[in-house]
Amino acid sequence: MEQFKGKPRLPKFASPKRYDIRLKPDLTNCKFAGSVAIDLNIVSKTKFIVLNATDLSIQKETVSFTRKASSFYSRLVFEPCKVDLVEEDVILVLEFPETLPIGIGVLAVEFDGILNDKMKGFYRSTYEHNGEKKNMAVTQFEPVDARRCFPCWDEPACKATFKITLDVPSDLVALSNMPIVDEKFRPANGGQSMTDGNRMEALKVLVDCVGRNDGFVGCTDRDGNTILHLAVARKQLEIIKYLLSSTNIEVDAQNAKGFTALDVLSHGPRDLRDMEIKQLLQKSGASIIYQTSLGGDTIEAIPIAQPYIKQNSDIKPPVKTRKHTDWLGRKRSALIVVASLIATVAFQATLSPPGGFWQDDFTADPAKNDIEKSHHVGMAVMATALPQAYGQFMIFNTLAFLSSLSIILLVVSGLPMKRRRWMWTQMVTMRIAITALTITYFIAWIHMTPQDNRGVLNTGTQSFCVSVVMLDGARLLR
Repeated sequence: MEQFKGKPRLPKFASPKRYDIRLKPDLTNCKFAGSVAIDLNIVSKTKFIVLNATDLSIQKETVSFTRKASSFYSRLVFEPCKVDLVEEDVILVLEFPETLPIGIGVLAVEFDGILNDKMKGFYRSTYEHNGEKKNMAVTQFEPVDARRCFPCWDEPACKATFKITLDVPSDLVALSNMPIVDEKFRPANGGQSMTDGNRMEALKVLVDCVGRNDGFVGCTDRDGNTILHLAVARKQLEIIKYLLSSTNIEVDAQNAKGFTALDVLSHGPRDLRDMEIKQLLQKSGASIIYQTSLGGDTIEAIPIAQPYIKQNSDIKPPVKTRKHTDWLGRKRSALIVVASLIATVAFQATLSPPGGFWQDDFTADPAKNDIEKSHHVGMAVMATALPQAYGQFMIFNTLAFLSSLSIILLVVSGLPMKRRRWMWTQMVTMRIAITALTITYFIAWIHMTPQDNRGVLNTGTQSFCVSVVMLDGARLLR
C-alpha cells in the first residue's frame, strides 16, 4: 500500500476503457449518491487497483472486480480485502487477496459525496426563480477534478468513453453537452433517468462545433490513418455513413502505408458488413491503390493507434510502392483449382477402383480356398484379388482426398494466410496431397500391368522420382 503514496502518476498496470456512471443528486441536502462500472484492462499481474478519488465516501462492501466471461475463461468476481482512500494523495487503493487476471474486467464501486462550494468536481450553485433562491448541481472536471465526482483515472493519458445516467426529480431539468440517448419517468419516486453516452452523437456534436471541412475530419494519427480509415477498420457502419454524407472527408486519403479506406476494407478481416461499406465507399468515389489476388491475405493489417493531430506539415507523403507478394498470395486461385482437381480425382478413384466391382454374388468352395474367394455384388475386385495392394491404394487415396479438402478449407476460411505458419501449412499439405495421389497412381499402375512388362514400369517410376527430387531441390536452392 505504501508504495503508491506520494507518487505524481498512477501505476500503469491497469487502464480504463469505458465508464458507466450513475449519479443521483439531492439538491435539498446538497449531497449525491453514485455508482460507477469501469471496463478495465489489466495489463500486468497485480493485486492492486489504484485510481483517483477524493472528497468521496466509498461504500467498501460494494467494491468488486469481475473478469468478463469468454470462450476461454469463466466469469470470476474478486472482492478487495482492503479499501483505502488516501486523501493526501487523492487516490483510492484497492488491495485484493489474490492476483487479478490479465485482460478485460469490470470494476464496480458505489459511493456518496457532497455537493461542495469549491466550484470543483460536482458542486452546488444557486439561481433565482420567481424571487426564490434555489440550488442546482454543476460539474467542473478540468483539469483534475473529475475525481471529486466519481472514482476514475483522472489523467490525460487515460482516455476512455463514458455513459452517464442522472436520477433527477421530474420537476427539474438535467442538461448535458451531449444529446440524450434515453429518458425514463419513474412514478414511484417522481423522478426521471436521463442517459447520455452515444458515440455517434458525440462525433456529430464535435463536427458541428469544429466544422465540416476536411481540416478537422482529415486529421491523422501517427500511422497516417484518418477517421474514415479507423471507422472502416472497426466496421463502424453508422459513422462511415455520416462521414461520407455529412462531411468533406477525402475518401481516397492514404495512410503511411499508402492504403486508402477501401484498401483497409479489402485487406482486413471479413465481415457481413463489408459489402455495404464497400458500396458506400465506391459511391463516394473511393478507389483501391493496392490490387492483389488475395484480398486481405497478402498485406499486413494497418496498426490502429490513438489518434492525434499531425502538426508537422513538412513531412513528405510516403512514396507508393507495390509490396512484393509471396508465392501463396499470387497463386491462391491456382491453389484452389489444383486442390479441387486432386479431391475430384481421389473421390473418383474410390468410386471406380482398378478392376471395378463384382457384378454378382459368389460363395467359394471351401475345398478350393487357395484358388477361389467369395465375393458379393458391389465389392471391389482388387479388394478380393489383391487385398494388401487394395489397402495401400485406399490409404494413400484417402490421404490425398483429405489433404486437398484441408487446403480448400484453409484457403476459404478467411484465416490470416499472410502469416508464415499458414503458408508453410498449406505448402506442406499440398505436397502431401500430390505425393499421396502419385503413390496411388503407381500402385494402380503396377498391379494393372502384366508381370512381363513391370521392368519397364520400374525404370519409368525411378526416373520420375529422380526428376521430382531434382526439381524440388533446384527450387529450394533459388
